[in-house]
Amino acid sequence: MLQSAPGDDGGPVPPEDAAPEDAVPGVDVDRFRDFDADFVRVLEDVIELLIERHVIQVTDLPPAARDKLMRRAQLRDRIRSLQTPLQDDDLL
Repeated sequence: MLQSAPGDDGGPVPPEDAAPEDAVPGVDVDRFRDFDADFVRVLEDVIELLIERHVIQVTDLPPAARDKLMRRAQLRDRIRSLQTPLQDDDLL
């Protein structure tokens, strides 16, 4: 049962044992978020491929999309530069 919290606008307050707002019965929300992240990466790859094959130009994209793609590419490059491959003598 929903209750009003004292001192608020009188709107309903979910009980403490209520599911999180983003919970969907029968759906693993964390797994769905992982899927979304993977799907975004696929879309980035498709956009890059279309640009490389001159099907579209980067300037065809809205400025906000260009900015996001560039920032994500820069972050991936930084992460890649921080990851050093194991050298043969590093193996036990």
